Amino acid sequence: MCATAWRRRFDLDVEIRLHVPTARSRCWAIGRTVQVFENLIENACKYGQEGKVVDVYVRNPAGGSVEVSIVDHGPGIPAEHVPRLTERFYRVSVTDSRSKKGTGLGLAIVKHILTRHRARLIVRSEIDQGTEFTVRF
Repeated sequence: MCATAWRRRFDLDVEIRLHVPTARSRCWAIGRTVQVFENLIENACKYGQEGKVVDVYVRNPAGGSVEVSIVDHGPGIPAEHVPRLTERFYRVSVTDSRSKKGTGLGLAIVKHILTRHRARLIVRSEIDQGTEFTVRF
């Protein structure tokens, strides 16, 4: 889904910027991995909305694993919540999640899909600095 479609879908004033290596590279989204990126970008747009920008980075270090990072510049997530983010129905803020029509299932689905593809989800967040979700294949 292109960035314009995302903005229309959620009616949010968030710019999505794609950063890919200058060298020709290919990254294939197979099976349900497409849903992984849809969920992560949707969350970044909804919960990091006040930062107005979501950056998507595709990296393939020489001899390394392919990584895709989704970075929002919103309020960040308190450290005590980060380890539980992928639990079913877990919400950092129930009120905030309900107001944004969150179900508490998106990141649990992401973790399940990535496990089946032998991939890993890495979460980094800092209060008032935003959150970065990295998928490493």
